[in-house]
Amino acid sequence: MEKVRQVINFDEAVKKPADLNLVERIAVVAAKLIILILIVAMVFFKQNLFSKSSFAVKILYILFNIYAIPLMLKTKELASPVEFQFYDRYLLVHYPKKSYSKKDIRREEFIFKNSDIDYAAYKLDSNVLSIRGKAKSKHYPYKEDGEIDERSVKEEGLREIKLNFDLNLSEGIDLIKDFEKYSGIQVLVSKG
Repeated sequence: MEKVRQVINFDEAVKKPADLNLVERIAVVAAKLIILILIVAMVFFKQNLFSKSSFAVKILYILFNIYAIPLMLKTKELASPVEFQFYDRYLLVHYPKKSYSKKDIRREEFIFKNSDIDYAAYKLDSNVLSIRGKAKSKHYPYKEDGEIDERSVKEEGLREIKLNFDLNLSEGIDLIKDFEKYSGIQVLVSKG
């Protein structure tokens, strides 16, 4: 195996649903139940319960949803570590622990040959670096106890992949310059 020319570690910003307190969680569940009841009544019983409600109930329902819907959409940014390993002929993108959901957490590796990278682009307004090209990948799922499940390793052959890295939490790292220097690929920089 080739010798690593450069290793760059940084934190990618990952959006997750925000932690809600008990009252907020109850409000979200209640709003979902009310919407579900209204839909079921319309579809199965052909009755519009909303239009049959009194004016006061309609106003309360609308105000309740004005409170609950933003809670459903509330997110927070968490730091997720990423590592770029630059070799002479390829780039290894390593996620030590990437979370897709509470139950789907895995270690991932993507191997791009430099010649197979179609483009790398950086958007100034969103602070996102995108890499697109053909890559091989390995996915190592974590068990509930936090250990890697070696029996469930999934390897995928060469396929088209686009990776986006939200660099909002990576202040002070000139990742773009380093990427160009060690991969030999020009990064397209745009405002939007």
